This record gives sequence, C-alpha cells and structure tokens, in this order.
Amino acid sequence: MRHFLLALALPLSAGAAEPVEAPLGNRTITLTATSELPGRSGRPYSVGHLMDGDADTAWVEGVEGTGEGQVISFHLGAQIGVEGMLVWPGYGKSAAVYTGNATPSRLTASFGSSRLTFALRQPVQMREDEGPASPGGQQGMSCVHVDRPGGRAPHVVVLDAPVTSQTVKLAVDAVLPGEKWADLAITEARPLLADTEEPLPGVEAARRFLRAVRDRRPLSTAPAKVLDLREVPDGAVRAERATYAAWGITDKPALPPTLDARSDDTNRLAAANAFLAATRGHFVGVGVAVVPVSDGTWVVGTRSGAFGDGEWVELSPAAKLDANGAVAHLTELSYSDGAPGCHDVLPAVP
Repeated sequence: MRHFLLALALPLSAGAAEPVEAPLGNRTITLTATSELPGRSGRPYSVGHLMDGDADTAWVEGVEGTGEGQVISFHLGAQIGVEGMLVWPGYGKSAAVYTGNATPSRLTASFGSSRLTFALRQPVQMREDEGPASPGGQQGMSCVHVDRPGGRAPHVVVLDAPVTSQTVKLAVDAVLPGEKWADLAITEARPLLADTEEPLPGVEAARRFLRAVRDRRPLSTAPAKVLDLREVPDGAVRAERATYAAWGITDKPALPPTLDARSDDTNRLAAANAFLAATRGHFVGVGVAVVPVSDGTWVVGTRSGAFGDGEWVELSPAAKLDANGAVAHLTELSYSDGAPGCHDVLPAVP
C-alpha cells in the first residue's frame, strides 16, 4: 500500500534527512533521520520510504562508511501506546540491490526512557578478505548477507510489556556489509502501535501470535504438528537429527518424535503449550523474522541453542501460522556451518 508523503518545511541540519509526514493507522507521524542518500531525481532514498509499504523503495543513509551510528526518529505527536517495532532490513527491490547494499544486523530502539537492543538475523555467507571482523565473523573474514527464498524477511519485536511514548528512535549499532556498495539500506521501519494493525503480509498474524506468547495465553486448539522437545533432552542429538531432516538424509536416526494427526489432540495441545512456555524468551522482546509463504506465515524466533565446535548446528524455535493466523506447526529450524563460518544465521523455512 503506497501513501503520498508530505515534506514539512522545517530547517535542516547539515546532512540530516528532511522531516517527512506519513500516516500510521489513523494518525500522522513525522519521521527524521540523521542522514539520507540524495538521489538524482527527486528523493528516492527518503526516510519517508520507511512508511510506504513498498519493497521497491528504501531509506538509505548518506554518510561515509556503512551507516553505524545513524538514527531514525518517529515523532508520534502525543503520548501513544507502543508495543514494539517493525524493521525490514536491506533494500528489498531485487536480489542484486539487496545483496549489493549493507543491512543492519543490530539495532537499539528507544521508547522515551526505555531502551531495547535486538538483532536482525539474515542468511549470510563467509567472505575472506583483509578487513576487520564484521558481525559474526573473525579477523581476515567477514559474513555478508545473501539472497535466498525467505531471506529478505521483515522482523517484528514485541515488547515484554507495552510502553507509552511520544518519540521512538531507532539507532544502527552493527551492520552486515554489502557486496557492491557501502550504503546501508532499510526497506520499512516503524513503531507498532497498540491500537493499529500492520498491513505488511503476515506481520499482523505474527503480532497476534507473539502477543499471545507474551501474555502466556495457552493455545485452545491443538496444532496439526508439534515437535515434542521433551522427548530428546540432549540438545546436540536433537540438533543433529534436525539437520539430517533439513538435508534430506534418510539413513540416519529419525527426528525426535513429532506429534501429528495420528496423535491424540490432548497430547498435541499439551506439547504445543509446553513448547511455547519453554521458548517464550526467543519470541518476546527480540527480533523475530516473519516469512510469508503460500499457505500462511512462518514466525522464526531467535537462536535457542548452538551445538558443536569446528562444525556446529544452530536451532531456532519457529511457528507456522495458517492462512487464518492459527498455529499449525511448532518446530525447531536448523542451520549448520563449519569453521570459521558465520554464527546466528536466519535458518531457511520449509
């Protein structure tokens, strides 16, 4: 959904982005940024693009370097209930533009006097170079983001408790470098207001799910499938078997017991609520990836465990929501890599 943006006639500081007004629900808010990249025609990299709902546009910072330390501000005009943030990292226009530009990997959101630092996990690959280590990398190598299905995912943060604030600020703490340009890009970003629905595909369904997890509301209907984590207490074994399944290896031990339509509804429901209770901290107050698919939405929580050394496997709890937003599948998704490799990577969804 595109909106017309009205630039305010306010004085600018050197290098700062011109303030822009944009609708958010039934309100109009004002966006500013510490810089933006000027364009050849009009203002194609305006901070206003963070609110237009269009993957073909983005805000791009305009300072030397990769954009660490840049700040975006959302002036709400009054004390308003805020329950989180939406951030779509990178320039989502195409694979070449996405991988060519830098993306944020860690941000700090300030809600009045409250602050929260969170990571944005993306698919990455290791690149050997002579530069300093980047997030997740070691000296002499760096980890750069790559394009794959589901990789250009918006992220949602639902706070542990809603706050009231008049201004929300988003500061860039760390960056994944691009393959071609040093410029940092963000496709969409905005506060999640407690009384406003989010139009991006899958995000509102994800937010309803995360609210329920935040409030510790148990599911009343059993999901179709649940990976019963209690059946395999050894995390390393669980990770190994999840990787076998992801790679399609059939001559190794099977996955931990999965409760599906052959299982009793009561057992599936109990397993589902145990899963959500155990993984609450990986869904609430953290950057959660929202990946729309043809029949619903995957909500991928933060890394819940890493097992191994020279070669290792990382696990992330994930929920598959159906087209109506109901929980259809609870599982752990795996990502594996070898030394030196890259850590804390967004796993691929099925």
